[in-house]
Amino acid sequence: MEPRIVCGVDPSLTSTGLARISGHQILNTDLIKTSGKADVPYKERAGRITRIAGGIATFCAGADLVVIEGPSFRSVSTSTWERAALFYRTLEHFLGADIPFAVAPPKSAKKWASGAGNAGKEAVMDCLVNVFGDFDAPSFDVSDALALAGMGAHYLGDIAPKGRGRVSALRGVQW
Repeated sequence: MEPRIVCGVDPSLTSTGLARISGHQILNTDLIKTSGKADVPYKERAGRITRIAGGIATFCAGADLVVIEGPSFRSVSTSTWERAALFYRTLEHFLGADIPFAVAPPKSAKKWASGAGNAGKEAVMDCLVNVFGDFDAPSFDVSDALALAGMGAHYLGDIAPKGRGRVSALRGVQW
């Protein structure tokens, strides 16, 4: 059986990381960069969220599974509502396109990649090289998305990377 196409999504209002893999092969990555201010009209905010969610949907079209980082429920800021809107708008795209998705708790990608949920960004990237080989990531958001995609491929049985914490990191995901 051929490895399936799995996408990882690290959603953000400013720098959304995206990764598409098949087994151990990185097919492509992308970064959706946007900027905004808290005092802009709601029409502009809604448009920005729609553009980001649309970019995610386009990138993930045809995937067999998408793993998206879930919301941080302890996070409190002025952008909480906008981040929630982006998250659910993205899930609506997946539902409408009949793309299976899983929601991973915020620290699970780090735990899956490195064995520690509080690992630094550099450590996560270094550990991912052991799974996927050398790769170019334009930002740490893309490496986080790659870890999320790796979690999906591991869950599907397309890859079986060794390392502490990998299996336990999969348990917290809503598959």
